[in-house]
Amino acid sequence: MNYRYGFELSAEGKVTEPERVSFPLTHGRVIDVSLTFPAGCSGLVGVRILRGPLQLYPLTVGEWIVSDDDT
Repeated sequence: MNYRYGFELSAEGKVTEPERVSFPLTHGRVIDVSLTFPAGCSGLVGVRILRGPLQLYPLTVGEWIVSDDDT
């Protein structure tokens, strides 16, 4: 089963108060995840993938995936 979710972040976001977005999934195993950072993020948007309190990616706790115009 494939899922596709998108969301927009406000320009007023703060590093000290990150936005949280939850994606409902059915029971099963996640095999692959793709993240797309649109042009213009300029390295100012970061993403972490968590399951509950456990950080799954990136592997280093507290780190963020940061990019610009990249998938």
